[in-house]
Amino acid sequence: MYLSTSPYLSFAGAHLPRLKLQIPLHLLVGRRIAFATFTWLARHAPSTLKEPANENSFIQLARKGQIKHDDLLEKVTVSSLRARIASAGLAIVREELHVTGTVRRLPAFLADAVREDGLTRDIFISNMEYVLAHSTRVARSGQAHSGRDARSGQAHSGRDARSGQAHSTGTARSEQVGA
Repeated sequence: MYLSTSPYLSFAGAHLPRLKLQIPLHLLVGRRIAFATFTWLARHAPSTLKEPANENSFIQLARKGQIKHDDLLEKVTVSSLRARIASAGLAIVREELHVTGTVRRLPAFLADAVREDGLTRDIFISNMEYVLAHSTRVARSGQAHSGRDARSGQAHSGRDARSGQAHSTGTARSEQVGA
C-alpha cells in the first residue's frame, strides 16, 4: 500500500495560501490567527498572496462572498503518522521524507540536525511517502525497512520487504505492495 502526505506544520501540509513575502505565518502566530489573516487578505488584499486567484480557494470564495472553512482534518506529524501506521497493524516497507530546498542547501551537519529534531523535521519536510505492508507479512519475511539517508533526508538504504533486494533511491516512487 502507498501513502503520501505532508506534516501539518510544513507549508505544503498547512493547507494555507502563501504570502508573496515568504513568512511562515502559521508558525509565528498559530493556525487560527493565520487562517483568519489569510481569509481577510483574500478578501481585501489578494495581491499579497502568492498563488493566482484561480488556484486559491481563499480568493475564489472571497470573490463570491462566501466564508472559507478550515479544511485541515488531521494534524499529521512524522511521529504521529508512524505511530498510526503501527497501530493499524501495518509495517513501513519504505519511508521517504522529502525535505525542502532550504534544508538541502544547508551544510550537512545542520541539515542532519534539522531532520532529526521532531519539531523542525515537521516544518521542513515537504512530503512523506510510505510503502506499507501488513505487519504479519513483513514479520514473516524478516525484512522490515526503516531509516533515512543522513545527507539528503530523501534516500533510504535497506532491504525491500517484498523482494529482499538492497536498494538506495533518492526519488519518490509510487509502489504497490501486494496483500
